[in-house]
Amino acid sequence: MFHFKKSACLKCAVELGIPDVISNHGKPITLSDLISVLPIHPSKSAHIFRLMQFLANSGFFVENPQGYALTSAGQLLLKDEPFNVRAHIFLSCDPALLKPRNLLIEWFQNDGPSPFDTAYGNNLWDYSLTTFADVGGGTGKVAKAVAQNFPSIKCTVYDLAHVVANQKGAENLEFLVGDMFQSVPCANAILLKVTKDILSLNSDFL
Repeated sequence: MFHFKKSACLKCAVELGIPDVISNHGKPITLSDLISVLPIHPSKSAHIFRLMQFLANSGFFVENPQGYALTSAGQLLLKDEPFNVRAHIFLSCDPALLKPRNLLIEWFQNDGPSPFDTAYGNNLWDYSLTTFADVGGGTGKVAKAVAQNFPSIKCTVYDLAHVVANQKGAENLEFLVGDMFQSVPCANAILLKVTKDILSLNSDFL
C-alpha cells in the first residue's frame, strides 16, 4: 500500500541534489556534512536521516562507517550520468499522472476511454504534447498524418534543403531546413527513423 513512498522519496532526494552532493564529495559523506549543504529549513534537518535510511534500504545509497555512498542504482540519479533516470522519476510522480489513478472508480462507472480522459477531458497526448518534430522527415508523410489527426499539435518536418525546399506546410505543419548531425529542433516529441541508408553509414557517424 505504501509502495508509492519510494517514488516520492526518490524524487525528493533528486530535487534536493543528494546524489550529486555525494558524488561531488569524492568519498562517503557523513550525515552532518550532507545536511550542511542541502537547501532545507533547519527544522527539517533531523528528517534527512529518515530519508537516507529509507533510500538506503531501497538500494540507492549504502551506509558504511565513513558515511553514505552511492550504489550502482544511485549512480543513475546523477545529473551528469548519460543514462540517468531522473526524467522517469519526475514523470512517475507528476501530479498530472497521479490524479487519474485516484479516479479509477469513476472511470469504471462511466464510458470514458481512459482514467486520464476522466480526469482531464482529453487524452494524454492532447494534454501534454503540443509540438512534434520529424527529424529527417523527408516529404513529411508522417508529420502530415499527425497534423491532420491532432490539430492542436504543431508539427515540424526537419530535413536537408533539397528535400524540403518545395514542400508546402499548413496551419500546424512547417518544413524546416537543417542537418540532423548538427542540431535538431526543440519539441515535446522528436521522431527519428532508422533506414537502410542510415544503417549503411560508416560507424564514425553513428
